[in-house]
Amino acid sequence: MNASNDNTTPSRTGMRRVISPWAFAHLRLCAAIRFGVTAFLVALSAVLIAVGHGGWATLPLLGAAVNFAWGYWQMTIARSAVPRA
Repeated sequence: MNASNDNTTPSRTGMRRVISPWAFAHLRLCAAIRFGVTAFLVALSAVLIAVGHGGWATLPLLGAAVNFAWGYWQMTIARSAVPRA
C-alpha cells in the first residue's frame, strides 16, 4: 500500500518560499535589523553629501530604500500572522 511517510516535511508555500525558515520565525527581529541598516545607510548618504560626493550618495540611498521596503513587507507579514499559542 502507499502509506504516507511521517518524516516528510510539508512543502513551503506562499511567503515561506521567499523568506528563509529561520527569518520567517523571527520576522520582527529581521525587520528591526533592516530598519537599523536603513538608518545607517541614510546616515552614510548624508556624510557623503556633506563631503561633496553627492553622486556616490545615491548608492546607499538606493540600498536604504530597498531595505526599508523589505523590512516594511516583513512587518506587514508579522502583523497579519496568526498569533501562536
